[in-house]
Amino acid sequence: MVSHLRTRSKANRKCKKVETKIVKIHKISKKALELQKKNKKIALEKLLDKDPKALSSKERLSLALRIKNTFKSRSIPRQMKKKNSSSSDSESSSVEEETVVSSGDRVSTRAQASEMMRKFEETKKETVGVAPKISEIRKNVKVVEWDEMKQLVLSEKMLRSSIGTDPCLMGYYERVFKETIEKEDMNRIATLSFAHFRRESDCGKSETGNAPVEFSDELVKSMNNGKYVPPKKRLLLIKGRSDSWKCDVQVYSDIEKEKLERIKIPDTFSYQYTNRNIINWNKNKSLNSFTKEAEKKENIIRCNCCEGGLMKKCWENKDCVCYQANKKLKELQNRNRDPAHSGTNFSTFDPIVVPPSDHFFDTIGFSCSEECSCSGRCTNNATFLLEKPIRQLEIYRKNEKMGFGIRTLTAIPVGTPVLEFTGELCGERLNSEDNDYSFAIISNEDNFYERTFSNPKNWAFTNWSKGFMERMTAQLRKVWFLNPKRKGNIARTCCHSCEPNLAMVRVFQKGFSPAHCRLLLVSQEVIFPGEELTFDYGPGYVEETLNTNCLCKRSMCKSSDSFDILKSYSVQSLQDWQIIKYHQRFRQFRENILKKISE
Repeated sequence: MVSHLRTRSKANRKCKKVETKIVKIHKISKKALELQKKNKKIALEKLLDKDPKALSSKERLSLALRIKNTFKSRSIPRQMKKKNSSSSDSESSSVEEETVVSSGDRVSTRAQASEMMRKFEETKKETVGVAPKISEIRKNVKVVEWDEMKQLVLSEKMLRSSIGTDPCLMGYYERVFKETIEKEDMNRIATLSFAHFRRESDCGKSETGNAPVEFSDELVKSMNNGKYVPPKKRLLLIKGRSDSWKCDVQVYSDIEKEKLERIKIPDTFSYQYTNRNIINWNKNKSLNSFTKEAEKKENIIRCNCCEGGLMKKCWENKDCVCYQANKKLKELQNRNRDPAHSGTNFSTFDPIVVPPSDHFFDTIGFSCSEECSCSGRCTNNATFLLEKPIRQLEIYRKNEKMGFGIRTLTAIPVGTPVLEFTGELCGERLNSEDNDYSFAIISNEDNFYERTFSNPKNWAFTNWSKGFMERMTAQLRKVWFLNPKRKGNIARTCCHSCEPNLAMVRVFQKGFSPAHCRLLLVSQEVIFPGEELTFDYGPGYVEETLNTNCLCKRSMCKSSDSFDILKSYSVQSLQDWQIIKYHQRFRQFRENILKKISE
């Protein structure tokens, strides 16, 4: 077409005129669309600002439809993608208009950056504490005043400052929150909810109907039943980091009418704090022998990546052996289950989102470690954010029956590693009294070895020594538990929930010895400030341990007032429920925290 226009100048002039008209029409259309989008957004905000209970049927339908029309598939801002890839950082694009991105102040000098790195390395070395005595904890308890909104705003500011003054996070890690729930998250949570109601209710699939979302006192109340608001006076048990308590998380007791001089602290709260899994090598001599062999030069999985500045670019780097192992595990994910699921990415900054299935056995990642040339400071380390002191969490107790739980004081995006579950690595000879605390990292049901290493050709890039895979087989066909009862960290305080916001996944580093496995608790929805952190202990926990009397009382719990209403919903109705539930919580976050920070 170009050569044809060059030979006919008149036709060329005519084409230019037509082209000009098209551009003008396009500009007019673009302005009209922008105005239309603005008006829709204003109308949507007006609906969201209303009390959901006061909405008419027409307004509810309008709300659901308008929110659905704003859906886009999850897309990571391009600048974040570049940080996770091996390509140049020069390309970037702006984040969508409706996205809230929180970032902090920048590091002003190289000296500040060096100081931050030094403190970070020192923190990593402090891994094991001394078990505190209950009498010592009781002696230091004091009454403190509490202003919830003030504390949540302060926590958000502190988090932004921590990110903005850390050279490994600044410009790499972004916390992104949208006014509307992501379509993928809505579908996944609704599918999980539907499966839960089918399993927990006495009715079969045919009886789960298409009941529309109708507001009632029970449903409105259950929208925020994961959020905890403390009293104005609290009992502070542990004020932060010490020789025994190797973290900055404070511990409170908020039991009504509890007196300072009569405070009850359970013996189970006196445990040895550890940021890493502990192994008694004398009791596990065969594991000790194999782990030493696995960490020899010819067997250890470590990369030689040195490019990319402060944060090395190991993710999607075909020359990185750790990324190759990570990629291979992704290829093996879910191969016998849902073919539509492409696998979960275990990179440093991308969301780690698990499929709506029995994910624990399928969803496994591999990360770079301190043994690599990158020292684990790279884009292929799903454990990296856990090493950073940026989480604003709190342990609290609201009643004696439930015991202690954990809540977040800041908003957490979907797919964020929030906690590592640590403990003592034990074989199948586990004391019966420790069963309630322990989690199997490798079990007979898991069939981990057969799933992962049945075809040695898949792992040809590792160059393992002769006979190594046979010795690995012997260890991976055993049952291994993590027992946090006497040695562990704050993750042991995470409560069970019928509507969990965290999922447990496995990540290996250095190799595939059970000693190289780490359990991560990753957010599976946006968790707003004040909400409790919970995960599902497993299908048998409520029946066997709680005698079917669950105390979580979330909207999907049999003991809640909303269970009988929600169990009749179809997947589509549950999607509508997630839409409105998300927006109520986001609205509170925006009004109570984001606006106050920007003032």
